[in-house]
Amino acid sequence: MRTVYLSSPARRLAPAIVAVMLVTGCNSGDGNDPAPASVNPPQATSTANKGGDTSTTSQTGNSTAAQNGATSNTPASTTPARAWSQSIAIGGSAQGLAQMPAVGMDAAGNGTVVWAECGSGASGCSMMANRYDFAKSAWAGPAVIDDGTRNVGNAWGGGMYSMDVDRLTPLAVNANGDAVTVWLSRDGKLWSNYFSGKNGKWNGATQLAGTYGVGIDYLDVGLAISAGGNVSVVINSASSLLIHVYDAASGTWKTPYAPGVSLKNVGAYFAADNNLFIAGFGNGSVQILQHQSDSWLPVKSFVSGNLNSSKVVFAATGAQKLIASWGHATSGDRPYAATLDLNGNTWSQANIIAPNSYTDAGTTMQRMIAIGNNGAASIWRYLPVDSEAFMSKMYLALFDPANGWQSPTLLAELSASRPAVSEESDGSINVMYDSGGGSVYYLHKPAASTQWQRQSVPTSDAAVGAVSAMNRAGAGLVVWQRSASSAKGILYANIRR
Repeated sequence: MRTVYLSSPARRLAPAIVAVMLVTGCNSGDGNDPAPASVNPPQATSTANKGGDTSTTSQTGNSTAAQNGATSNTPASTTPARAWSQSIAIGGSAQGLAQMPAVGMDAAGNGTVVWAECGSGASGCSMMANRYDFAKSAWAGPAVIDDGTRNVGNAWGGGMYSMDVDRLTPLAVNANGDAVTVWLSRDGKLWSNYFSGKNGKWNGATQLAGTYGVGIDYLDVGLAISAGGNVSVVINSASSLLIHVYDAASGTWKTPYAPGVSLKNVGAYFAADNNLFIAGFGNGSVQILQHQSDSWLPVKSFVSGNLNSSKVVFAATGAQKLIASWGHATSGDRPYAATLDLNGNTWSQANIIAPNSYTDAGTTMQRMIAIGNNGAASIWRYLPVDSEAFMSKMYLALFDPANGWQSPTLLAELSASRPAVSEESDGSINVMYDSGGGSVYYLHKPAASTQWQRQSVPTSDAAVGAVSAMNRAGAGLVVWQRSASSAKGILYANIRR
């Protein structure tokens, strides 16, 4: 395993506010047979996209290219102050197939990557992980984190090459570096492994109570970790919701709780160590469950018609607001959000994030929420009805606590997918996305500027299936695979410090 050394010091920064929308009509897949893993995968040797192109644009004014109430803001070239590392192989092998990777990053810039790795010469798959140590500028190397029996099933209904970023291995990482992941075994059992940021090691695979069967969709699994390391795993199986909670103080899993409801597209979030929110779609509405001070509060419902195939996602802001967001598939599919005052525990009405004219009868795909000083940011993609041209569009929307969601701004066109967003303490905004054409792009808008800067990440070959994470200090991590079919089983990574 080759080690990459990066010299730029990390900045200690914290958040602001944003929402990014991704609109796409493209979904790719790959049916390659799985094959064995390698501890020391070969390095990428191509020089394609080595230096990376850069661009910049103004956020002011309405362009003639603006669509559906959004301002156009496609970046043109300039170089952000902080650079991305060259790519390095971090797991998998040319013969193996690394599937469904997920990434996370803590406040110190340490990165966590998990994935399922299968082999054609052996039955079943293994759960793998690799950790990036920011202080050492080095990767620890791939490690098996399941129970060692290669009994991991091809769960969650998706693979590495799908553009649908909702269908990845569930992973949650908090600011302190604690991490948790879950998976299903081929015999329908639910497993988890917990990484302690303090101890710097995985605790070991633990089977959670219950038998769930195979083929449960990732959309029916919610995973969250609190600042103090408490964990919630929510799974909808056999038309019934079951909630598992891990208590970090005692290091034990509590008896699972069955609220007696069935929810699809579930999401989970800790607003505090003992303030858990769980949400999903059921009975024609978005239903939100809250567990506070060891008791469950009455369910809050928002009528939503038909919820599309996207999770309900959350973020809490510095202004003591909790934002829940989802896709509403009635009367033109549009993203919605509702706000909870954490001080008074009162919810606002659900409001449309994007203008009414933003969408037609396609599908809004929710992605993630980023926390800000006074608001939050939501990322989603939209699948147009007329998708024959495989066009994708990515939008940015700002949330103002006093005035609500602002009109979205168009940031990227063509095949933008798999976006990630973060905000720094000074109000700078960072966005990453997969171009769908072999490149991965990083966008940055300084707080005091109306100009967006775009930089291509220097992937060593044409990249596919890129997934990324950033923290509020501006550090970033992107993981991808080569488009060449002979090397799709290898995972590569780039770091921004």
